[in-house]
Amino acid sequence: MRIPLFKRSIITVLNILFPPLAVMMLTGPNEDFIFNCVMFLLAVIPSHVHGFYISLTYFNRKRKVRKGVYPGKPKHLIWSDRVNNGGASRRDIERLRYEKEEGKLSRRATRMLTNESSDRSSSRRRVQEWDDGLKDYAISPQTSRISTGRSGRRQRRDRYADDYSDY
Repeated sequence: MRIPLFKRSIITVLNILFPPLAVMMLTGPNEDFIFNCVMFLLAVIPSHVHGFYISLTYFNRKRKVRKGVYPGKPKHLIWSDRVNNGGASRRDIERLRYEKEEGKLSRRATRMLTNESSDRSSSRRRVQEWDDGLKDYAISPQTSRISTGRSGRRQRRDRYADDYSDY
């Protein structure tokens, strides 16, 4: 299930108006919330930056967990497990970490990769067909050297000028 755009927009508006409230909605009343409150009292702008940092990290990691990818190590200045794990449980994160270390992928990630590889092979096939159609008009890569002559103009010099003298 995708995170509703409505929830993201509410978090963004709260980050602009009162960052500690947005942080509390994402992390709960813990160290991140206290740190953001202190920053809000001392200086408002760093509190906004920290609030956006937490919300962007949370939504990015939630997207990774949804795709079946390990979200990564805990970020600096974020103490909440909920944000660092993208809303997933510790057990799910341990499973994703194990799969990453063992080189295994979840079924969903494997399916996505196989779909991408079939798309790549079909695009390679199209490029190969296009290249085959242009073989008659191709110029070797050695003929594309450019130099300047006495007149100062850029001239194209062919390494094998004799081969192309008829054109």
